[in-house]
Amino acid sequence: MLWLNQLLRIEMILQDVLYISYHVPIEVVRPLVPEALPLSVVGGDNTFISVVILKCRHVHATYFPFPRLHYEQINIRTYVKDPQTGQQAVYFIRSAVTSPVVSALTSTMGLSWEPAVFHLDVPDFPDNWPSAYSAGGNWQGNWFLKADNFISLPS
Repeated sequence: MLWLNQLLRIEMILQDVLYISYHVPIEVVRPLVPEALPLSVVGGDNTFISVVILKCRHVHATYFPFPRLHYEQINIRTYVKDPQTGQQAVYFIRSAVTSPVVSALTSTMGLSWEPAVFHLDVPDFPDNWPSAYSAGGNWQGNWFLKADNFISLPS
């Protein structure tokens, strides 16, 4: 089966990733995660929930360079521990993509990437740092997000 895993390997370029995390009480997140998965605890009785928005470019199977798909993705996630190994893991509460083809393909593999309509607008500073980040569209209702005043981290 190793050959099948290698045959189905996917390559892509991720761009314009926005990652926002919120420190929230465990009782808010617990109903969203199967009981078998222990939540990662921060500060006694809190955990993190994150919203991640990104562009996926040149998505293709490693051994089949064409076709190459391009789409945007949004997901809401939290952090859990693998019940067998105790290792930290990510649990995706909800995910959506702007490609109906990708949404249909992933649903046949047991991944529930919902179809959504949204756009990302990420203009660059002259030195290629984003000057602002806005995203909006329709996924289970209309939504809009804007982030600005970025600063570069020290090297």
